[in-house]
Amino acid sequence: MKVLNKIILLSLGASLVSGSGFKIPEQSGDSVAMAASNVAASFSADAAYYNPANMVFMPVHHEIGFSQQYLRLGSLNFKNESTRFGNQNYDTSSKVGHFYVPGLNVISPFITENIRFGMSLSVPAGMTMRWDDPYPKSIAEIFQIQVLELAPSIAYMINDQLSIAVGPRAVYSTGKAKNEVKNAQIGVSTPYGVVDGDLSARREMEGNSWDFGYNAALAYRPTENLSLAATYRSKVNMTLKGDASIRSTFNTTSTNPAAPVVRGELEGTYNGDVSIDIPLPAILTLGTAYSWDNLTLSFAYDRTFWSSLKEFDFEYSRKVPVSDMFDKPVDKQWHDTDTFRFGVVYQYSDQLRLMGGFAIDEPAADSDKVRFELPDTKSYIYSLGSNYKFTPALDLTAAALYQDRQKRQINARDEHAFNNLEGTFGRTNIWILNLTLGYRF
Repeated sequence: MKVLNKIILLSLGASLVSGSGFKIPEQSGDSVAMAASNVAASFSADAAYYNPANMVFMPVHHEIGFSQQYLRLGSLNFKNESTRFGNQNYDTSSKVGHFYVPGLNVISPFITENIRFGMSLSVPAGMTMRWDDPYPKSIAEIFQIQVLELAPSIAYMINDQLSIAVGPRAVYSTGKAKNEVKNAQIGVSTPYGVVDGDLSARREMEGNSWDFGYNAALAYRPTENLSLAATYRSKVNMTLKGDASIRSTFNTTSTNPAAPVVRGELEGTYNGDVSIDIPLPAILTLGTAYSWDNLTLSFAYDRTFWSSLKEFDFEYSRKVPVSDMFDKPVDKQWHDTDTFRFGVVYQYSDQLRLMGGFAIDEPAADSDKVRFELPDTKSYIYSLGSNYKFTPALDLTAAALYQDRQKRQINARDEHAFNNLEGTFGRTNIWILNLTLGYRF
């Protein structure tokens, strides 16, 4: 198993991809169309994921939702504003990223008078960043992670207004990371003076793990038109283990007597085990929805506990070459974030349901903790979609979401040139397109 080492966060999603950090909140047609505000009011089988407590209030039959989702991560530009280290930094852009994400939600009929069963298969987090230019490649030539979650749940109807649900989270994460420095001019300070030379080093890693957590949910309907909800997804500590390969050379013509010692520290190879713990953070969601006639307005508030991510610290089975570059913990110290989600649903006819959404998502990383592998930033999210029933048993949801990721000033100064980052990440975007087929029997 090879570590996803620099990966992550994942998330733990990667990105995330579409949320702060690397989480992916949108997992179905309705959620893409409503900017993931569909927590208090559920219209399809994705209740099994977003609020399983709602399952007991839904029509009594088997319901299945099969989702296919495409995500496009736009190219991200970085404009250098540093004059340190010989002005090594420069303007550069990442490669465009493409993801195809499947999803499955299932709800059973009542298995007793008050209990229904549900199950979701989702990709709650992920991230891919690819850089071709030499400087960003020193941190993230490839940085990607994929997370697959299987989450069964049991919902219990306490009375006609109140229900609860609980269930486990089984999370499988896999990923890979590569970074490389080629012919980098460096100077190493020693008691005998500076040893100058050029360094070339490359690291490759892959890995995976199974880890576990739990979900809990509550649904309350005080009146016929008003719905309230609360859900909690526990933290899952992803314990990634795998293999790492490191190769390093250091060329110098220095006559400094410390030169052989410096070369011994910087040159060498490593082929062995590596591991890293990366938190997929806990998320508390509070939601409400109000319906009258054919219109439903929804709101959801997410509190994502990113403060569990303190650092990336890769553990090797023995000493590695260029330890300052490959074996130094990377300080993150992320903080908890708030996300505000708004949705609207209009039942145009018995066959057609129209949806829209808007959300504001905060960044988890401070400006002095952002680097090329996880360029976290504030986002504004806009979404639209529709659901059409071909028959009482079969329907199709088509939805699109646009995430407008804001530009951000970065001031991540470090004593080592390879970790120094001063400049501006430009404005970019993420597109999500979703088709979800629903079937009832």
